Amino acid sequence: MYAIGILPTRAISFRPLAPVHDDGPNVRYPFPRPFCVLWRHWPTLWRHPIARKRGVYLWTVRYKNGYLVEYVGITGRSFGQRQFQHIQDQCSGVYNVDMPGSLRSLRTSVAWHGLGWGPKRWRRAGDFLSRMPQFARLIHQVYGQYRLFCADLDLSARVLERIEAGISFHLKSQPGLIGKGQEDGIVYRPRRQVERPIKVRVSCAKHVWGLPDTIEA
Repeated sequence: MYAIGILPTRAISFRPLAPVHDDGPNVRYPFPRPFCVLWRHWPTLWRHPIARKRGVYLWTVRYKNGYLVEYVGITGRSFGQRQFQHIQDQCSGVYNVDMPGSLRSLRTSVAWHGLGWGPKRWRRAGDFLSRMPQFARLIHQVYGQYRLFCADLDLSARVLERIEAGISFHLKSQPGLIGKGQEDGIVYRPRRQVERPIKVRVSCAKHVWGLPDTIEA
């Protein structure tokens, strides 16, 4: 079991603790082990209560004795809704289609360079549709490799943005696979100079490569 605590110093902590409600502003929220995305794999996100929660999430893949983060995201709706949107964008050609076993952190090839969100993306739609049977098999295999960490945080959208950016920037600054594994082209919104810093404490019972003990967001 993992938990997140909002501390008096406005810190956030991922800790292997049981649910605790302390006096004052200390509140710790439990969240379970990494989730699978495919229905036939267990534990699956879609049947867990946390799918209805919101906060920060990490897309990871297993690597050696831990997990490598490939994408840091947030959602103000629910984890279930946000992950469903990711799947829709993936299956409609918006995202890259990686070859199984060659995900971004370990990639050797990309089967499809995504359409993105530009105004002329429709021009490549026919190419994607003509190769859809091939891509469908690859997407299914790739999503079978993903493991999803969800942190239930009932915070303002702006605070979530700053935490998301803080974690992502820290990972990108790391050498080797940890830094190279981060998705390119994502626009994050870090703390502005006029905003008061937030101390973020991070810990996890599962080993996540490069995940810091503390960051400033």
